[in-house]
Amino acid sequence: MLAEINKKLHEGKCPTAGSLGECAATYHVRTTEDGKEIHEAYVYLWDDNFTDWETLAQWFTEQGAEEVHVAWVMYDSANGDRNGRAEDNSRAVIVTYVMPVPEKA
Repeated sequence: MLAEINKKLHEGKCPTAGSLGECAATYHVRTTEDGKEIHEAYVYLWDDNFTDWETLAQWFTEQGAEEVHVAWVMYDSANGDRNGRAEDNSRAVIVTYVMPVPEKA
């Protein structure tokens, strides 16, 4: 998932001028009782003109996510994010997504 999202954000050339941003990490949050997996992706947007949240969500569904939730981080004491901006002035976004039950081999 991480590599595919980064292809969309910066075409594998991180960081370069004109790039939308980067997906710094993905994290498995938990597995639900029915076996679906909930993940979070930490996306940093460098391009202030990018506000197409539907497209951002679509990139995750194209990789198999069933549900996608995009949230702009307004404050994060651990990372120094204040008023919707990270320390490097990018906009931090957390994408929470649900992956289907993995098929058994």
